[in-house]
Amino acid sequence: MRYLTKAALVVATAFVLGSVGMAFGTTPGGSRSSCMDWAARSAPVTTTSTAWHAVPKVRLTEILALNYAVQVSGTLAGDPVVLRVRDASIGGTFTMTPGVTRSPGSSARAFSFTWVGSSPAEHQHIFGLQWRLVSAGGSATMRRTVMTADYLGAPTATTC
Repeated sequence: MRYLTKAALVVATAFVLGSVGMAFGTTPGGSRSSCMDWAARSAPVTTTSTAWHAVPKVRLTEILALNYAVQVSGTLAGDPVVLRVRDASIGGTFTMTPGVTRSPGSSARAFSFTWVGSSPAEHQHIFGLQWRLVSAGGSATMRRTVMTADYLGAPTATTC
């Protein structure tokens, strides 16, 4: 009887701990995300430049620590463009992983890309979407765009 009671206790404990771990996103390769912020642009913006420049009003300022993800979705029309998200913080300004993405040209099309990063300590990050044409002589229009950031609050998960 004692053996069955101990076995039942071990199974119940494993179930509870496993459920709690899944609820907090601690499965392999994951991280606990407690905060989300976004910036949306509904007015179209057009570029004719092959030089990198910011997409107006698609920028987020967050105080965060540990792992984070920035996703950008929207619609484009016109010639092919390349997109990147830049992260400016106390550590410098860099292009987020995986780097530059390319959107094919032609008629209206939707896009959605995710960039990821990590920060060893709590500090402010400014995320900004940049774009440029792949080649000169054309134009591209971004019709609607939204940028979201998912991250762990800093210094605790309750301070987003």
